[in-house]
Amino acid sequence: KIGYFDVSQGYLLQSADYADYRERLTRLMVQTGYNSDRWSVGLQEYYFHFDNKNIFNMNFTRRFDYLNIFSSYNYNSFGSKLNTILYGGQVRPTDALGLAIAKETDLEAKRNIRTIYSMDIMPNNNCWILNLNFEDRLVGSRYSFNIIWNYGQEGFDLYRNNYFGVKRL
Repeated sequence: KIGYFDVSQGYLLQSADYADYRERLTRLMVQTGYNSDRWSVGLQEYYFHFDNKNIFNMNFTRRFDYLNIFSSYNYNSFGSKLNTILYGGQVRPTDALGLAIAKETDLEAKRNIRTIYSMDIMPNNNCWILNLNFEDRLVGSRYSFNIIWNYGQEGFDLYRNNYFGVKRL
């Protein structure tokens, strides 16, 4: 799929409590985007009629041969009105090593919500992958590691060979 445009509207069919059809509308979703080998742009809007609230997301990705950069803007009017931007990048300097960073910032409070540093070690033996992460959040920080073993599953090749195509952060 190269481009897409989706519209979805929820509607209460069997609700006698609402005489007017506009009161039966639940959630409107509009989603559109474009994907190619090197570019990806997306836009999502969820509007909730009853609450007059919305959730909005716009994202962008640009891929180069050994580098991938991405960004995402998020707005959520429920509760404390979340307004954030996420941006980062991935680099694969060799076949055996992948590095990534992502940073999310609250635009209203003008402060960092979280930063993630990631390193994947992917030896050529095609038996295992070691993923190391450090995540620094407002509430604290944590280290994590994942060891991915190859038991002959098809997903392993995708994870190793399509480094930028698999969500790692």
